Amino acid sequence: MTKATQKRSPSAERPRWPYFGPPQKRLLFAGFGIWIGTALPWFVFRPLGVTRYASPLAASWILWAGLMALAGAIARWRMVALVSALMGGGTALYIGFWQMLLILQRCGFDTGLRCFPGPGVVVVQVTAAVVLFQAWRLFQGLRSS
Repeated sequence: MTKATQKRSPSAERPRWPYFGPPQKRLLFAGFGIWIGTALPWFVFRPLGVTRYASPLAASWILWAGLMALAGAIARWRMVALVSALMGGGTALYIGFWQMLLILQRCGFDTGLRCFPGPGVVVVQVTAAVVLFQAWRLFQGLRSS
């Protein structure tokens, strides 16, 4: 059989996801983690049993940041995945720290733990840090290729 008569299957020609290895797969999970953090309570006031969620503006920006992380997870071009991860992770980390500072200002750094940040803002910050670390891993792959 010659090369001209051999047929190549379309699936053999296309690369499979994740296109850039494990960092892109981790971006997918971290993007969903950012979305989950948006849905969790961001503020807890224990004596009254009150929990508050993210303000609508902060929640919309955090959802956008999670969407950018997910876009980086499915991008076929390394530079698009890198920029998407940087924008999503940076935005989520910034908004998360801003909301954490507002909560701590209102609570006055209460040592009795009657008033404290909820799990949502912590999940957003941790997953944003994971997104930024995966962006760094994508950048290292860009430099080596």
